Amino acid sequence: MEFVSKAYREGRRSGRYSNNPYEEDTKEYNEFERGVTQTLRITKEEPFKASGGFYIDPDDDLTGSVPYKKSANLYLLKRKK
Repeated sequence: MEFVSKAYREGRRSGRYSNNPYEEDTKEYNEFERGVTQTLRITKEEPFKASGGFYIDPDDDLTGSVPYKKSANLYLLKRKK
């Protein structure tokens, strides 16, 4: 028993919707497009997903449990003297 159809495998290898050799509104046409869609989803460049998440600097935490503290403006502090 084969779980993946020939049209699906061809779509995975092709990676382009325009290469679909099957007639519209057929099961093979849909399977080919499903294969292409899976290829595009897998190969899509997602920089944050590939690295495991966003880079967060622990000293400049904007979203963590510690509130963000803005550094003092030295120019304004000196003018108040």
